[in-house]
Amino acid sequence: MNGVCVLLRGTLNRSTLTGSSTLHFDAESAAIEDVRRREILSQYGDRIRTIQRRFNLQS
Repeated sequence: MNGVCVLLRGTLNRSTLTGSSTLHFDAESAAIEDVRRREILSQYGDRIRTIQRRFNLQS
């Protein structure tokens, strides 16, 4: 759980630091993160292909 695609909901007693909570999947944040991940992977792929062409490397 990296905290990007989940929401923590619950209660916390500040003096004793006890409480209860639940994690809820955040589909909207997950979709945004998926788009970001795909864009980054595409950029890495483009960079690798550029280097391969520059140095005449086969993939």
